[in-house]
Amino acid sequence: MNQSPRRSSNVHSSGLSSRDPFAWLSRQAPIAVYGVDPQGRVTVWSPPAERIFGWLEDEVIGREVPFVPDDEREQARQLVHHVRRHGSVNGRLVKRQTKSGQTIDVVVWAYAQYDEAGQYQGVLAFATEDFRTTELSAQLEQAKTTIERILDTVDVCLFAHDIQNHRVVYGSKGGEKIYGYTHEEFRQNPMLWLEVVHPDDTELAYVPLNGPGPIRTEYRIIRKDGEVRWVANSLYPRYDDCGRPVFVEGLTIDITERKEHQRELFKMAYTDLLTGLPNRQRFELDLADSVTKALEGQTKLAVMLLDFDGFKNVNDTFGHHFGDETLKAIAARLREATADGATVYRMGGDEFTIVIDPVTGECDVREQAERCLARFQEPLCVGGELLTIGCSIGAAICPDHSSDVDTLQRYADMAMYSAKEHGGQQYRIHLAQRQT
Repeated sequence: MNQSPRRSSNVHSSGLSSRDPFAWLSRQAPIAVYGVDPQGRVTVWSPPAERIFGWLEDEVIGREVPFVPDDEREQARQLVHHVRRHGSVNGRLVKRQTKSGQTIDVVVWAYAQYDEAGQYQGVLAFATEDFRTTELSAQLEQAKTTIERILDTVDVCLFAHDIQNHRVVYGSKGGEKIYGYTHEEFRQNPMLWLEVVHPDDTELAYVPLNGPGPIRTEYRIIRKDGEVRWVANSLYPRYDDCGRPVFVEGLTIDITERKEHQRELFKMAYTDLLTGLPNRQRFELDLADSVTKALEGQTKLAVMLLDFDGFKNVNDTFGHHFGDETLKAIAARLREATADGATVYRMGGDEFTIVIDPVTGECDVREQAERCLARFQEPLCVGGELLTIGCSIGAAICPDHSSDVDTLQRYADMAMYSAKEHGGQQYRIHLAQRQT
């Protein structure tokens, strides 16, 4: 076979302005073009083949292919057989050898060649370096490594879940910090993420995937070590042509500190700082909620207002600091005097409220009021002083007297003032107007 004249790879071309763009592509594009005849001899060798494999054209044309490593020759023969039988091979990753002896990965597209008479003439192949060996791949890999390093240092977990095949496709190392379980444990048990959800929060976690996302949820989990943590999920589902979720990607963040901060803020906003009891704002929220539930469940609740007789004299005699200590002692004794289902609130000054939920009727209210009166017949010990402080109590029942929150408070207040007007140290229930 006559050898073609050697072509230099140093082509002085004006690029796409060339009259023959296909000739320009064969010289400049990073795709090696080579041909091999039925006897395994090289028939075509493009300039990019020179750059990728290292051999010049006049070193390979007419000679047996030099770029197949010895341990890959059987695989190369099978590839040629496949091409001859099926006509082509598209995008096959193979190992090839350079002139310097280096083994490289290349991706090959190969096509069978026939003459006009239909006789097999060999293979025409196109090869490009495996993307993983390119400069761009290295840059992307470095960026990926940087991102993974960042993710590994924060309490954030990226994940991907194949819903159809019930398998975890990906999970970043942050998941181990959040859940205490390794990626391998999640891979072996794809439903582990749901099994670790706090029993009281299952409905919060198991939300339907019925939108394009993101679908956001917040709930508690129980870590492998038993610690309870709060997490926030952002889910991005994918759907098949029938609208069924088949894949979900997502982000999980540990929000425990945020939840604890919110709880502290809530506590500060709704707690009386002096006594530690829930304050007036909390009372109004709780009472509205309790009334709604009582009406829905056809149950009853009671509101009791307590005002302490003689407290003004304590302030005037001993001062406000001593008065504050007295209020703390009153709050502690009220806690001791309340039965299960009763909550004590400080409304301000020496006025306190008790909500009893539920009650069966006036008998429960009387029992609670009498328990409070009895406890305050005993002197309070404050700063070494023994104080005798009585209280006046007024009560109203929902829905017997009213199912309106403001009206209930007003009725209880009216009953309490009636008790004071009759000498104090007693209770009144709205409309009953009976002295104990």
